[in-house]
Amino acid sequence: MSIVVALALLLVVLQGNEIDRMDTAEQLLFPDFKSVANRIDNFSIQRLGDDEALAIHKIDDRWTVPVRDNYTADVGKLRELIIALADARIVEEKTSNPAYYSKLGVDDPAQGGNGTKLTASGVGFSYTLILGNRALGDFRYSRIDGEDMSFLIDQNPAIPVSASDWLLPNIIDIAVKRIQKVSIVHMDGETIVIAKDEEEQSDFDVLNIPKGRELSYATVGNGIAGALGNLTLRDVRRRTESSPIVTTRYETWDGQTIIAEVVSEDEQYWVSFSVSATVGDSTSGEESETINERLADWQYQLPEHKAKLLTQQWDSILKPQD
Repeated sequence: MSIVVALALLLVVLQGNEIDRMDTAEQLLFPDFKSVANRIDNFSIQRLGDDEALAIHKIDDRWTVPVRDNYTADVGKLRELIIALADARIVEEKTSNPAYYSKLGVDDPAQGGNGTKLTASGVGFSYTLILGNRALGDFRYSRIDGEDMSFLIDQNPAIPVSASDWLLPNIIDIAVKRIQKVSIVHMDGETIVIAKDEEEQSDFDVLNIPKGRELSYATVGNGIAGALGNLTLRDVRRRTESSPIVTTRYETWDGQTIIAEVVSEDEQYWVSFSVSATVGDSTSGEESETINERLADWQYQLPEHKAKLLTQQWDSILKPQD
């Protein structure tokens, strides 16, 4: 689903919910929120200990995470939060005495409190809510910033904690059935190559196994070939020019080449990707161009098991020597 489509769906959901709740409008925590929800262009979250609020910002039609160089945000998570604020209804009034805010968790984190402060804003409007402790299952205590009265509301939205949790996680998705060959080349020259002779072949062959050694298991190559399937990130940063410690090359049956360059920094692997296609293959060429446009400027921190697959060495895929 594209970001633009996802944002459009927000409007549909809010319009539908407005019809369902017209008779209970006086119970809404923010009665006017739905009328401006689709004009929100900045959302921020602040917790105790944060030097400043974490912002999610809209640039044109794209939501981004500014502290990650405006990498694309996961609009699905944002959509859930906005809908929760729009639908939030007051279940019960609680305390208006600041001395008791901490018991409900609705004290301002900017002033040393334990609440989670959410701000949704756009041109000409701003809504700020401090969410407190969970209560009665899926309810939550809350307080509108600047007001004394606190409430129990009928929403308990999931709120991603770190900037990396807000990133659109999807990097690339190349199904294992499309892979014909993979080469893993380490900076010291150590090289592992896996391949298939035919597309229908069930398992990948590991080529040039060192003399006297055996694979740890027969299908070890299949995992390496499948590393680009549904590949997601843990974190992201702008691409930096540095020498890779490993270069892994994937070749597909339809003429596409995906190169992953792995660099190591502070005991972390960061991976950049480039994609090309055989000249004359228009389908692969269009896909390659689209992928490169998204990925060319970035380096990704991957889940550990995926990073391991991209950097396999002989000793990690062979049985121990006697």
